Amino acid sequence: MTSGLSGKRRGALTPVAMLLVAVAAFGVTYWVVSSVTGGNRNGSRATPVSSGSGVATGTAGVGATADAGASVDATPSVGATDAGNTTGNSSSNTGAAATATTGDSAGTDVAGTAPTNGLPLSGKVIVIDPGHQKTANTSTEPIGPGASEKKAKVAGGTRGVATGIPESKTVLEIGLQLRDALQAQGATVYMTRTKQNVDVWNSRRAQLANDKHADLFLRLHCDGAAGSKTHGISTLVPAKNTWTAPIVKSSAAAGKAIQAALIAATGAADRGVVKRSDLSGFNYCEVTSVLVELGFMTNAAEDRKLNSADYQQKLVAGLTQGCIDYLEH
Repeated sequence: MTSGLSGKRRGALTPVAMLLVAVAAFGVTYWVVSSVTGGNRNGSRATPVSSGSGVATGTAGVGATADAGASVDATPSVGATDAGNTTGNSSSNTGAAATATTGDSAGTDVAGTAPTNGLPLSGKVIVIDPGHQKTANTSTEPIGPGASEKKAKVAGGTRGVATGIPESKTVLEIGLQLRDALQAQGATVYMTRTKQNVDVWNSRRAQLANDKHADLFLRLHCDGAAGSKTHGISTLVPAKNTWTAPIVKSSAAAGKAIQAALIAATGAADRGVVKRSDLSGFNYCEVTSVLVELGFMTNAAEDRKLNSADYQQKLVAGLTQGCIDYLEH
């Protein structure tokens, strides 16, 4: 059936109309393709890539697309620390023990972890001084500030008659273990040295304790005697003189507590608490200070014990308990 319009079928399009429809369809298609490809005719889309400097740089052109999981950071993050490259008095804030080297002549700071509330030694500062060093320094310094009498800056120490191990090495091994034990009880710990090959005078060791406002300056030594039968542990404390008067009372209390704890932990012969006025490490010190003679390396049996892991653990346990007994009260 036909219409009344020139006999043409209803709904048919004229050639002009068909041309307009085709043009419109092409435009829509081009717009869709451009939107998907970002306008790049080669079909690649620019993706920002971190240059490591905080500025995003774009890539363009064929093959320049960066995979989202493969961006490259060319430089370290700002504020990152290299724990192996701390210098001067700086330290890495990583929660681990921070080390700052101030030079062989001035000693080595080794700060403990931040104190943990609730532990027995929380908030306490302890400076450990492993006595002597690999090589003695026989040049002299005043025995105390302004004194005319002088003595060697660092004496050589004794040596094991059975093991041949020098005192400086034995006390360093014990000191490093003690550092860890005291840190575990919440203390902040510094050491006058952490290696053998240093040159740290006795006066400067005491100065480190002063500078850190230590609650305790704990000096570790081994003893020697002319006879091979002498053995046991003693603790030296400052006698009252021109320099030590302000610390005599507190040092005596610390010495008593540490000596008692050491004898309880080791079962060693108790040689008591001994006052000394001739030690520059005491005379330059302005904080509570004790020097523990951990045993006689001139006694073969005690020498072997001092250099055994089991006995060193007992010494560390006694020293730690002594510090707690003194500093908690």
